[in-house]
Amino acid sequence: MLEKIKDKVTRQIIRLTVMVQNEKGNLPTFATIAGLTFVAVMLILAGYEILKIFFPDFLNGMLNVIKQKFTIQ
Repeated sequence: MLEKIKDKVTRQIIRLTVMVQNEKGNLPTFATIAGLTFVAVMLILAGYEILKIFFPDFLNGMLNVIKQKFTIQ
């Protein structure tokens, strides 16, 4: 699951890079978006790691609830 998130974020950053290269001159906007995206992803990963280390049962329960909500029956 974590690998899928990393892949999606990587694709999004590549897409943003291509958009900025095509725009030319929009670098501050790109830097802001990329920086905020990076910070958000790092906070999510840090939260995941903290839950995984200190509260593994809670994390597993939470992930099971998420899977149930998004599973088509």
